Amino acid sequence: MEREKVWRDLGSFLKKKKELLGAALGFEALFLIVFYLCDLPWGPYIYGTELLAAVLLVWLLADYRRYRIHIRELRQMARMAQEGFAGACWAESLEEELYGQAVSALQERTERAQLDLKRELEEAKRYYALWSHQIKTPLAALKLLIQEETPDRSLMETELLSAEQYVEMALQYQRMAGGTDDLLLREYELSGIVRKAVKRVAPLFIHKRLGLIIGEISEKVVTDEKWLCFVIEQLLTNAAKYTRQGSVSVLYEESCLVIADTGIGILPEDLPRVFEWGYTGLNGRSEKRSTGIGLSLCRQMTARLGHGIRLESEPGVGTKVYLELFREKFDIE
Repeated sequence: MEREKVWRDLGSFLKKKKELLGAALGFEALFLIVFYLCDLPWGPYIYGTELLAAVLLVWLLADYRRYRIHIRELRQMARMAQEGFAGACWAESLEEELYGQAVSALQERTERAQLDLKRELEEAKRYYALWSHQIKTPLAALKLLIQEETPDRSLMETELLSAEQYVEMALQYQRMAGGTDDLLLREYELSGIVRKAVKRVAPLFIHKRLGLIIGEISEKVVTDEKWLCFVIEQLLTNAAKYTRQGSVSVLYEESCLVIADTGIGILPEDLPRVFEWGYTGLNGRSEKRSTGIGLSLCRQMTARLGHGIRLESEPGVGTKVYLELFREKFDIE
């Protein structure tokens, strides 16, 4: 194996020096023609040829030694790159230096991609651990309700809605991981999207005996109907979840769809972090049915759609969520 490497390296070196060797042979042929045509004595030509050959041979041997050292460093760097680390290697030319810079840039990009993938996998693992724990709650409640002689139909519909929402949340999480391929941006009637979301969460409002006030909404919006409907549904569910009495309003004000409730509100120290992944806050922990994923997904999805989302809240008074539906550009990656 080592002998094969030596011969391969020698062949590569001679191929690299073929222009120099060709030029040396060309000059020898030229001098041969000149000596022949001028009928000069052959002694100086022979001595000159031997001297040139000796100098050329010494130079080639020294250059081949440097070449072999360089090749060994390159092979070592290739082995280190396979193990996830590439060291620096001196370049013999500007071309090799540029190649080295390109390889280093590609390696850095690969390392960043690996770190991003590791982070995403860890995040997905945490999410599905929370998700699998939370979805057991409505399923267990449904199992108990079915065993009753006269099951509470309203409560069953509410628990079934919770289970369906958890499943939909998992699907949306997968779609988010898949990028923007699932997006279908078109102009829609905003009122139609709101009606679809309201129809989905109606059992929850009926069970909790909460009022739902829908203002006049006549605007059109460029969006993805499925994604925006999911966001509105999540916001309505949160509003109903944390509202014990009163009502929830859906209004359109100053290019924003506003979802306002008369619930328990959010503490000032929790307000800056409600859109963080996995953050539940005091209200979420007290309810014991919050994954801290819903609002984070809403923030990511609205950003992909080119929309914005912000929140105002006062403890004991209620919460307002503003969906900013008109932006100058779409933040699509």
